[in-house]
Amino acid sequence: MPDWEARWIAWLAGARARPHDWATWSCAHFAADNVLTLTGADPLGVLRGRWSDEDSANALLKTLGGLAQATNDALEAVGFKACPRVYAQRGDLVLFVAPHRVTKEPVELLAVVNGSRALVPSQLGAGGLVELKMSKAYRAWGIR
Repeated sequence: MPDWEARWIAWLAGARARPHDWATWSCAHFAADNVLTLTGADPLGVLRGRWSDEDSANALLKTLGGLAQATNDALEAVGFKACPRVYAQRGDLVLFVAPHRVTKEPVELLAVVNGSRALVPSQLGAGGLVELKMSKAYRAWGIR
């Protein structure tokens, strides 16, 4: 959208204050709402409301081939393609592997690029957004 930058900055300011909620504000919701803000297309579409906690989110992702495959399929359905991580720009999506907050086992996180960092909703405390180093991302999708 022509006014994407102003819309995105305003949306991001509101996102910084939201607490994590598996049913409405997970990394998938954050990424999809980012795309919706930038383009008007909702890659989450019919998947919204299909999970309410971590277990139901993981069960759904398992049927969709995992977070990377589900993200790729959802983004391709609305016209966006994977790109090399080094080409990811503000508003693009990237995938990380990070330790689970409790079990410390590796889990995938979907994040939004914000310059040299990527942002993802925090699952700790009052929530907000956590910054991740872009160098740690292993997959990316261009949104504009």
